[in-house]
Amino acid sequence: MTRIYVSENGSDKNDGLTRERAIYSWKRARKLLSGHLEINVDSALARQRLMAEMQKPKKNRISA
Repeated sequence: MTRIYVSENGSDKNDGLTRERAIYSWKRARKLLSGHLEINVDSALARQRLMAEMQKPKKNRISA
């Protein structure tokens, strides 16, 4: 099983495969989720931020 690491000090430019290369956002985590079964969040602050990000309403997209 592959883990994706998320941290307050992470960057979405990272691959999230180690704590040293942690990602930052839920948006990036969703992109990396394909095939991954576990997300490791390093702090309560990061967990709260991700939960708030996940609960934001999605913007309506209008096709032209």
